[in-house]
Amino acid sequence: MDAGCAVMILLLAVVDEGLSAGFAGIPTMQGLDVLRELLGIPAEVTPVGVIPIGHRAPDVPALAIPY
Repeated sequence: MDAGCAVMILLLAVVDEGLSAGFAGIPTMQGLDVLRELLGIPAEVTPVGVIPIGHRAPDVPALAIPY
């Protein structure tokens, strides 16, 4: 529950700053190993997910998409 509360507070703070973010969990132990290697996370740290933060893409009206 503590991780969920921390994620929620971070996501709300991101929106307050005018940015966008999303939470992505880690589905498998293999995924955890890949994430550790990719981000340089030490073995004694167990992440529950990642939160990419940035500027969102502009909205595109559905009618403007060619079929």
